Amino acid sequence: MPRKYRAKSRKKSPKRSFTLNGWIIFQCIVILLFCTATYIIWMDHRVRTEFEGKKWSLPARVYASPLELFAGLTITPLQVEKRLQETGYQRVNQPHRPGEYNRTGDRITFVRRAFEFWDGREKSRTVLIDFNAGSLAGMLDPNTGEAIPVTRIEPELIGKIYPEHDEDRVLVAYDDVPAL
Repeated sequence: MPRKYRAKSRKKSPKRSFTLNGWIIFQCIVILLFCTATYIIWMDHRVRTEFEGKKWSLPARVYASPLELFAGLTITPLQVEKRLQETGYQRVNQPHRPGEYNRTGDRITFVRRAFEFWDGREKSRTVLIDFNAGSLAGMLDPNTGEAIPVTRIEPELIGKIYPEHDEDRVLVAYDDVPAL
């Protein structure tokens, strides 16, 4: 009797198919992780070079504290005038522009400059101050007649630090700063 030969079909075993698919997925994950890590490292380097070298490139300005004026404050017209002069205000007959003032007896009129204070920007404003017996009696805007409860004269610039002139800034912890 003749033997019958049958061709065996070569079916992949499920185990072998899974390991091949698993290996391909593993390789894709490794490539994806490598690309992601490379991108993160590149972006970190780019951000550091852009900002780290420039964080101290602008000159720093150091200011004294601003003079806060309000009704009832014990202060004389002479003290306010002195502070205006220290901050660069010019005495004129009729103040119209920021940085100008006039004193007539116990009354000072000045046009406050716009300034970026710690709590926000204050725009330029005309202020009329009345004094009475060594204290500030009240303030108003002479243009509108509106009472002004509180105003500030911008602080005096007491120093600048220029990095391009080999001046340096040193970061210190808050606890290392004197209370005053």
